[in-house]
Amino acid sequence: MFTKQSGVPKHIKIVYYALYEDVFYDFDVQLPVEHIKEMMDRAYAIRESKSNKSAMKEFIRLSEHSNFEEQFNLFNTSYAKVSDFVLGFSPKGKVTLWLRYNRIQKLIGEFKATPIVNDEQVAETFYSKMAIDRQKAREIFYLNKEVPDL
Repeated sequence: MFTKQSGVPKHIKIVYYALYEDVFYDFDVQLPVEHIKEMMDRAYAIRESKSNKSAMKEFIRLSEHSNFEEQFNLFNTSYAKVSDFVLGFSPKGKVTLWLRYNRIQKLIGEFKATPIVNDEQVAETFYSKMAIDRQKAREIFYLNKEVPDL
C-alpha cells in the first residue's frame, strides 16, 4: 500500500519463525544508514536509453542529475531507482538485506538473528492463529525428515 513515508530506515526489529528449524528468532539490528543513503542516490542501468545517447554506466548518481527522469527515462526506463528493500531469511538466523532497483539487487549487508530460547509465549501467540498446534506441526514437518546443515 502506498504511503507518503520517506527517508532511510535506521533500525529493523522483527520476531520471525523459521519453519524448517522450528525456531523463533529475534532480529534486532541497527542499519548502516550512511551506506544505505549512498546506495539510494544511485540509479542502475537496466536498458539502453531512447532519450539519451551517452554511453551506459553501471549506475548514475541521482544527485548529479536534477532532471534524471527527463534526461534518461523520457521514452523508456533506462535507469532504475530503488524500488524495494528485500530481506532474506536463511537457516541458523542469517538475514540478508538488499536494495532492489527494478530487476537488479545490491547487497547491503548480512546480519545474524538471535534464537529465542524460551519461546513458549511467542509460540503460543503464533500458533493461536493456526489450524494446528505446535506438536502437530512438528509431527507433520520435522519428525523423520532430513534437514541439511547448510
